[in-house]
Amino acid sequence: IQDSKKGCKSSDICAVGTGESRNSAERNARVAISKIFNTKIDSKFNSSLKASGKDAEEQVSEEITEATES
Repeated sequence: IQDSKKGCKSSDICAVGTGESRNSAERNARVAISKIFNTKIDSKFNSSLKASGKDAEEQVSEEITEATES
């Protein structure tokens, strides 16, 4: 396939890749598509431990935020 518009729905993201084999061409096409997007991932992890005598209390929280831009 030399034209990404052939066999590609208007709602799909398509690319054409070149390579010495079909696998190589498909991989290069996926790389070309991935260059369109930018993903930012933020992760926060909090842990606290409170001890008083023989008693202990542990609290754990985690927050993950992902934003993809094109």
